[in-house]
Amino acid sequence: MNKPDGATYLGFNEEEIHAFISEMPIRKVPGIGKMNEIILNGLGINECKDIVAKAAEIYVNFSENAFQFLV
Repeated sequence: MNKPDGATYLGFNEEEIHAFISEMPIRKVPGIGKMNEIILNGLGINECKDIVAKAAEIYVNFSENAFQFLV
């Protein structure tokens, strides 16, 4: 996340980690490429916090493996 080396330190604080990940765009998640991003955006999922909020839509539109990975 931080330039130039990309290193970001998060302490062992659950709230800090949750806040950091919640606001992260879904495309920053390794394994979510351009096509999955387009599909997820179509479902109204733009940030990581949206993945949990819309888990039912993901379950219906993706395979079981993809659902397990995303959620």
